Amino acid sequence: MIDFKIPISKNKKLVELVLTITTLIISLILIDFYFLPKNIFKDNISYYYEQSLKANTYSTNRTVIAYKYVTELEHSFSTEKTFIDERQIEIESTLIFKNITKVYTKNKDYTENLSSGLNGILIYLYFIFLLSSIISLTILKFGTTISENAFYNIICFNSFILFLCLGILYLY
Repeated sequence: MIDFKIPISKNKKLVELVLTITTLIISLILIDFYFLPKNIFKDNISYYYEQSLKANTYSTNRTVIAYKYVTELEHSFSTEKTFIDERQIEIESTLIFKNITKVYTKNKDYTENLSSGLNGILIYLYFIFLLSSIISLTILKFGTTISENAFYNIICFNSFILFLCLGILYLY
């Protein structure tokens, strides 16, 4: 019979290293989003396309759930069910990772309708991952003894939240 158990003593340092690196990256993303100054620039929308879903499997009607825009300066963002009818826009983006935080025109602010980048559920998943990884690192570093089940729970939960973050980042 094959034994698939991961020995805690051999892999504890590796898990600590991976959690430390991902925690630093997520922290840098959140610091960039909340604390560093933003770039503001004017741009024009080059093209857009609708993201839609079928109402059900037997229907041919499609419901628009979002609009994805691409600008002349190769920035892309999505708005939730809100169409931007003006071509000239102003964009505010973060300094390091170039996440778009605000989009507005002369007449209207579309910031509340942004669904791409850190404007949707992804910001909450980043906070959950950051909190979870900090707690996990504290348990791994300062816990005198850790059970095998707790070690596996740390690996699985943090991997699951990271998988959700990367999946949503890829989709939007």
